[in-house]
Amino acid sequence: MIKSSIEKVAKDIGFDIGNSDDHVQSDLLNGFCSALSKLNHQDQEMQICYISKLLSYESLEIIPAIGEFCKMEKTEKDNNIK
Repeated sequence: MIKSSIEKVAKDIGFDIGNSDDHVQSDLLNGFCSALSKLNHQDQEMQICYISKLLSYESLEIIPAIGEFCKMEKTEKDNNIK
């Protein structure tokens, strides 16, 4: 498989964005999640499974922490819609 230039520097870009501000970090996650959300449910689950198998220990600690805050934010947004 031929990798694009962006694929070759994905980890470095992620590290730089990790040292950026909340707006840039959320833009990265919003774009990434937007792309994954376009997959059908089965493909989405499979892709998330593949991704999780390649995550570092640091990622396995941080991503669930982000998820907990996301649950609170989603509940707040759901309550504001009603």
